[in-house]
Amino acid sequence: HDDYRYWRANGWLKTERANYADATSAFDMAVKAAPLDWQTKNEWALMLRKQGQDTSQSEELSKLALTGRTLFEQVKRSESIFSLPSSFYV
Repeated sequence: HDDYRYWRANGWLKTERANYADATSAFDMAVKAAPLDWQTKNEWALMLRKQGQDTSQSEELSKLALTGRTLFEQVKRSESIFSLPSSFYV
């Protein structure tokens, strides 16, 4: 599958079944297919927290997810992408 949403859903399902190794692989595939998908990063961070391990990676993924969601919301609310400040593109 090339669809990142499939891999995100697969990662979520594997997480719910406590199959963390397969969930990690699925989230990795999702991020490779859609590096800007903040929802995958958020699900991956939640999985890491459930394991109680690797808090630095979990925190980094959470920050990336929040940034992505914020950018997504700004684009959604704007009349045109050209009306966004230049700092948005950095």
